[in-house]
Amino acid sequence: MSRPGIRQIEAFNAVMELGSVTRAGEALFVSQPAVSKLIKAFEARCGFALFHRQGGRLVPTREARQVFVETQRLFSGAERVFHTVRAIGDLRRGEVSVAAFAAISSHLIPAAVSPFLAERPDVHFSLFTRTSNSVPDMVQTHRADYGLSLLPTALPTLDCREFFRMEMVCALRADNPLAKQELVTARDLQGLPLISLGSDDRSRPIVDEVFHREGVQPKTRIEVQIAETACAFVANGGGGAAIVPSLIRLGQHDPRLVFRRFAPRIEMTIWLVQSSAETPSRLATTVIGLIGATLESAAARPLT
Repeated sequence: MSRPGIRQIEAFNAVMELGSVTRAGEALFVSQPAVSKLIKAFEARCGFALFHRQGGRLVPTREARQVFVETQRLFSGAERVFHTVRAIGDLRRGEVSVAAFAAISSHLIPAAVSPFLAERPDVHFSLFTRTSNSVPDMVQTHRADYGLSLLPTALPTLDCREFFRMEMVCALRADNPLAKQELVTARDLQGLPLISLGSDDRSRPIVDEVFHREGVQPKTRIEVQIAETACAFVANGGGGAAIVPSLIRLGQHDPRLVFRRFAPRIEMTIWLVQSSAETPSRLATTVIGLIGATLESAAARPLT
């Protein structure tokens, strides 16, 4: 027996489901004679009759009913494939993973992707909070589709490009006299107790260098690992000020805390890391676009 064509199977399945050649033709957008021809060709391939006529209508044989069980499975599977393809095409199904440093992963990324994910229950999102040094490894080992780091990478297996430039700002208690100023300078902080980020934070040597150039000796009282903790210490009176990424404001709603522009201006570059050998999915690229748009929106918010 030679293998039947898919069009013959479609015609048979339609006749079995709809009960007539006429209705099958309408469903398949072909003429009644065309359906009859496909059925006859299918019967010839099978080597046995699938229908007999009774009172002007086709009645399926027992053999046809057995075959119909399998054609239903076939088209049910094809329908699932179709729905899967459409869901992937509509960005409603898939997996996305991003590795990012703490200052951006704690509040900004959740704010960026949550509305998108809420409308797509079949999208699985993984966010890995890592130090900037370890972000490239997450991408290189295929645990993350994209990486967001404060350090560029020169690994030949990865592509790295500038994604965003964020400004560093001064966090103060609202009752601090400096809070009345729109701009706080490094010299304004001379002698004021500071909350500093740890020496392994990318911004720390840059901030220290600015103070050194301005002839200011920072009076570091407390050293922490993440900017949120620095802001919490400032708000609770643990220190006079902290120099933190401006994006940290997205997750800060403490009325005791204000942010002011800092001079000399300090900018940190956020680098986007991806595999040079594998193109991320459209879904992953869309998610990264949402994060970029939220970065732009957050940076445009006025300081309070």
